[in-house]
Amino acid sequence: MRRAIAEVTSEPVTHFIYSHWHKDHTGASGIWGPKVKYIGHQTTRDHLLRWPDSSPAPTETFETETTLDVNGVQLELSYKGQNHCEGNIFIYAPRQKVLAAIDIISPGWTPFKNCDASESFRGWVEAHDQILQYDFNAIVAGHCNRWGTREDAITSREYANDMVAFSREALEQCGYMDLLERIGFSNPWVLWDNYFNEMTNHATRKVLTKQSSNGQTWAQRLAGADVMTKYHVYCILEAMRLEWGLLSRMESEVFIQK
Repeated sequence: MRRAIAEVTSEPVTHFIYSHWHKDHTGASGIWGPKVKYIGHQTTRDHLLRWPDSSPAPTETFETETTLDVNGVQLELSYKGQNHCEGNIFIYAPRQKVLAAIDIISPGWTPFKNCDASESFRGWVEAHDQILQYDFNAIVAGHCNRWGTREDAITSREYANDMVAFSREALEQCGYMDLLERIGFSNPWVLWDNYFNEMTNHATRKVLTKQSSNGQTWAQRLAGADVMTKYHVYCILEAMRLEWGLLSRMESEVFIQK
């Protein structure tokens, strides 16, 4: 970061903005020294104070929105609710049309396991729409070897929406009577685990065999989709029960029988 900054300016770093509190993003932020203003969501400050390390806690915080003006350069900071984690913010430079939205999309890639280890999977899905509400030409996404474009964000939203659609289909279509016949009810945890595996496999197969909007499969279009999709789908299935409030067919059948 120091080398990259030195390539474009000799002016000192005066502000450091945390996207969120995770240690792989706060990292060595203390290298900028005590004169720098550290800015982040109140939750980021709370977590860095709760689990202190070499990362300075934000000296300036906000709850929903604030605008930072540094020598005429404006940055709009917004918190739209929990997605990847509580306190994960959007950082937008309107004049430059650059958006930083960390750990939501991964340009050219599928995110890492479990929707990039997100804490709210419904929030993670909705964040794709929130990203595309901004007027940007470039997006800084984190965990990538390049910055992204608006087309990358549209692609990622399509992938996320496909996983949601096929997870919903799995909840609606996958029954459990055949599982009862094969497994029995002596260990309900085995039955429940196998039921979720069946739904996960159903939705994953549908996502990976679908021809996406550009004619490619998702494994051809996003690196790692062939490996990671099943982990994302499992989490979205659970979120549909817990965050969307949708009953699975198994739960519905058991409820009806009762």
